[in-house]
Amino acid sequence: KMFPEIFSSQGNIYFFFIKESIDILKKEGVLIFINENYYLSSKNAYLLRKYLLENTSLLLLINFRNVQLFENVNTLTLINSFRKALPQANTILSRTIADSVKSLDSEGILNFLSSLPNLIPQKNLHPKQWLLISGAKSSLKDKIDKDSIPLIQCVDMGQGMTSGNNDVFIVSKDMVSEYGFENELLRKYIKTRDIKPYSLLFRDLFLIYTEKNIDIDKYPRTKKYLTRYKELLLKRFEVKSDPSRWFAISVQRNKSFFENYDEKILTPLYSKGNKFAYDDCKINNYFVLTDVYILVPKSKDYFLKYLLGLLNSKLCNYYIASFGKLKRDGYYEYSKNTLSQLPIKKDDSYEQILILV
Repeated sequence: KMFPEIFSSQGNIYFFFIKESIDILKKEGVLIFINENYYLSSKNAYLLRKYLLENTSLLLLINFRNVQLFENVNTLTLINSFRKALPQANTILSRTIADSVKSLDSEGILNFLSSLPNLIPQKNLHPKQWLLISGAKSSLKDKIDKDSIPLIQCVDMGQGMTSGNNDVFIVSKDMVSEYGFENELLRKYIKTRDIKPYSLLFRDLFLIYTEKNIDIDKYPRTKKYLTRYKELLLKRFEVKSDPSRWFAISVQRNKSFFENYDEKILTPLYSKGNKFAYDDCKINNYFVLTDVYILVPKSKDYFLKYLLGLLNSKLCNYYIASFGKLKRDGYYEYSKNTLSQLPIKKDDSYEQILILV
């Protein structure tokens, strides 16, 4: 209620500090903040970016990317400066450390701060995302995006399911033999580390796939195993409203992705590079949890294996590394927010890529 211009239900508390500081600042006054760089690309900071673009002149944006500046503070740092004035024809001084740089000593920080900045017209920034890139890189992005369509027009996508307790519901081949779980409830399970470019590594792990509407008494061996953890499973948030379904996995998110498609692509939610793997559901149909994103075909004009080739290409890897969302320790986020807008083209290489994949 206090900050309707920037409020988001999943916004960070420092958004409000920035807004309040601007409110109390005198006209033409200058504000400098050191905070995490989360708000440059987060969808939850859309309204904050929009407010800043419309109500301030951005003076300085220094993005330290992968460098941890403060000891024992696990965050990615941004120095930003605003003037309380309408933007008009404002130009921003911007500096961004290369992703390959993981640490800087005092001299390195001073050298970086005194390096030649990029000059970015404020009008070039959009509330959707602030890309602090040079004119040459911006032109390259425009060239890649030209005559393309966003990936979201080719596929549907979403996260895997939520078990509520992976230690209980994920079991090994040896545990399957020991407890004799009923086969009808077992699904092949893939972890993020099992996802490689193009292919998947199955390590004999299984998800106990207990849906809410099953009669658990029909599966006595699985029920016996789960009963050992009943008190623990009853503590899950999703079960509190219906404790009679204590045996079920918490959220059957995107259930149709596992039941209604002959093929899908899997990718880790966080990765240091593109890892898109193909799952032939008629043969394997691997199940995944929330740390994996799933892509299933939507458009008949784009075969999934063609998209697989594009998504694993060096160009797409460059695109995400340059314009995607960087997390800590060199990991990038492969969420719907990032993947939806990846540019997809269909040209003369279409058939060749299908053959190679």
